[in-house]
This record gives sequence, C-alpha cells and structure tokens, in this order.
Amino acid sequence: MIGIIGYVFICTTIILGYAVYNLLTKVEVLEDRLLDTIDEVLGVKYKVNNAVKEMRDIDSKEAFEKDDETGTVFQALLEIVEELEIVDED
Repeated sequence: MIGIIGYVFICTTIILGYAVYNLLTKVEVLEDRLLDTIDEVLGVKYKVNNAVKEMRDIDSKEAFEKDDETGTVFQALLEIVEELEIVDED
C-alpha cells in the first residue's frame, strides 16, 4: 500500500516539476519579448517627440503658408504627429 502511494507521489512530483519548468521557460521568453517591445516603444516615442519639435520649429519660422497646397499638407502632418505625441510622465 505504501509502495503505491510512494509511486503516485513520485509520478505527481515529476509531472508537476516538468510543468513548472515548462511555464518558467515560457515566462522567460515573454519577458524577453516585453523588454524588446518596451525598447521599440521608447524608440518610437523619441522619434515622435523629435518630429513634433522639428515641425514646430519649421512652423515658427513661417516657412509654410496655410492657404497653399504645401501648407495644407504640412498642417495635416502636424496634426497627425501631435496626436501621436507622447507626453513625458517623468
């Protein structure tokens, strides 16, 4: 009787150990992907913030008129970039 209980205990321990190991490897893969995604998001944030600054500098020099074709396209691009702008929360 004790032999059967011991056998069941050993089998259960091996199965649960494998399940924990399997889940641990999956969590590590997800952590790596998350860190890569965070790096990509920070890169996009940096590029968008720089684009907004540059577009505002260009606009402050009044290089584009609002009534011509270039000014209309510029204004549309500026609105899109401002919508994408990520404000620093630091």
